[in-house]
Amino acid sequence: MRLRNCLLLLVVVGFLALWGAFLLWAPSPDVGTSAEVSAPPRPRASVSSTRPPERARDSRAEVRTDEGPTVAGSVTPTVSAPPAPSPRPPPSDQGQAQPSDEVRSDDPRLRVRWGKPALCEEGTRPLVDREALLSSFVAGPEGAEHIRRHPDLSASHVEVAREMLDRAHRLLRMLLGAQVDAVRAPSVFLYSSVEQLVSAACVNRATRGYYDGAIHVAAERDLSESLLHEYSHHVLNQLGVRKPMWLHEGIAMLVARETWWQDPRLGLHDWLPEGHLPFEALVDAFPHTADELFAGAVYYQSIAMVFFIRVRGARPDLGALVEQLARGEVSPRSAFAYAAGREGRALHEAFRDYVHILPVASLPGAPPEGRGEGKGRWSSGSGGD
Repeated sequence: MRLRNCLLLLVVVGFLALWGAFLLWAPSPDVGTSAEVSAPPRPRASVSSTRPPERARDSRAEVRTDEGPTVAGSVTPTVSAPPAPSPRPPPSDQGQAQPSDEVRSDDPRLRVRWGKPALCEEGTRPLVDREALLSSFVAGPEGAEHIRRHPDLSASHVEVAREMLDRAHRLLRMLLGAQVDAVRAPSVFLYSSVEQLVSAACVNRATRGYYDGAIHVAAERDLSESLLHEYSHHVLNQLGVRKPMWLHEGIAMLVARETWWQDPRLGLHDWLPEGHLPFEALVDAFPHTADELFAGAVYYQSIAMVFFIRVRGARPDLGALVEQLARGEVSPRSAFAYAAGREGRALHEAFRDYVHILPVASLPGAPPEGRGEGKGRWSSGSGGD
C-alpha cells in the first residue's frame, strides 16, 4: 500500500515537472515594437461638397473665395470658380441676405419700387440731402434740357447722354416695335461718381444707375451702358409694364449688350442649372435695392429667361408679350410660362437644359430678331460700349 502511494506521487511530480518545462521553453507570440503595431483605422472625416457663397462686393467684379478645407489623406482641391449664389439662407454672420426658396411678401428684395424717389421705402432716406444735391445740377443746352449734370461734369457728358438715349430708343424700337414711339423723353440726372450716386439713393453699392421715374446714372464709368439699361426700364414703365422684373432686367441687359455675367469667376453659370431662383420670385425681385449677391443672381437669371424665350419659347416675340402685358391679357406671374409654352416640370427641365449652353451664347454677335426697321435686325454699328 505504501509502495503504491509512492509510485503515484512520483507520477504526479513527473507530470508537473514536464508541464513546467513546456511553459518555460514554449515560444512567446511576436508582437513587435510599439512602432510596428498599426493603430486601428480612423473613421474618414466628412467634408461637405458645398460651401456657403462668398459675399460679392460688386455684381460685375471678381468674387473672391478662400481655399476649401483639406483632410489628412485627401487630395488638395484644385482652384476652381467660386461657388455661385445659393438659394439657401446664409449663416447668421454673413451680413447680407441671399436668395431663398421661399417667396415672401414681406421680403424687401421682392418689392418693386418704380416711382419711389431714390427707390427709398417709407421711413428710409439717402445718406445725403438728395433734393439739395439735385438742385445744383445744370440743365443741358436747347433740345437737351431734360438732361441735367453735376457741375463737376462737362457739357460733353450731356451730349454723350443724348446720343445714347437716341440709340437706346432705336434699339428698343427694333426689339419691341413701333409702340416705343409713344414714349416721352425721360428726365436724366448725370452724377459725377458712383459714390455720389449711391449716397443719394437707397441702392446697393454695385449700382451704376437706377430708374425712379427719372434716369439717374453715374458718369464716372459705364455711362453708355447704364443709359441704355435704364432707358429700357423707362420705356417699359411708360408702356404700362411695371413687371415682371425678369422681363425688365432681361430686356435692359439685352439692349445694353452687357456681358459681365459671362465672367466665369462669378460662378453664375455653375449655379443656374441646378439652383436657379423660383420663377415666381423673378416677377417681383428688385435687384437695385437688394444686396449685391442677390442682385447678381437676379440679373443673370433674368437675361437667361429672356434668351430662353427668344430661342426656345413658343411665343418668342417680346414686343407682343409687352403689348399683352400692357393690355392685361397676360399677367406678370404667368408671362414666362405663357411665352415659353411650357409649365411645371417641363418648363424647369427645358430651362435647365438651355442654360447649360448660355455662356457660349454671343450676346454682341447674335442679337435677337426685332420687330422694327432693318428687317428686325440690329445694325452692326449699334450696341453698348
